[in-house]
Amino acid sequence: MIHTHKTITIIKKGGVAIFSLAPLFAFAQPQNLNDVAQLFINIFRAFVPVLIGFAVLIFIWGIVRFIAHMDNEQERAAGKKLMVWGVVALFVIVSVWGLVGILLGTFGLTNPVVPFFPPPK
Repeated sequence: MIHTHKTITIIKKGGVAIFSLAPLFAFAQPQNLNDVAQLFINIFRAFVPVLIGFAVLIFIWGIVRFIAHMDNEQERAAGKKLMVWGVVALFVIVSVWGLVGILLGTFGLTNPVVPFFPPPK
């Protein structure tokens, strides 16, 4: 397998992202299964707004690309494709978020009815 510069850059960025989460695991010190579940719930809550924002940015970038290249059919098709994937991503994120909320309510853990957005400091 040949590693391109782009692949190596993605691997490096992924490594940085994983190591940036290390303090969450180091300071959590779960004592039982409920603590472990709560740790994953908190991580999920932190990433939901980021994922929703990323999906919205993909959708908006598709709109911009579609409008900016009205004369080029290939660029318009690429813009449409980005818009569709943005909507699909939003649907999947919100659906999984709702399913997690149902499962948490079913098993008596915390039930995040709305996404957790930490207040600005």
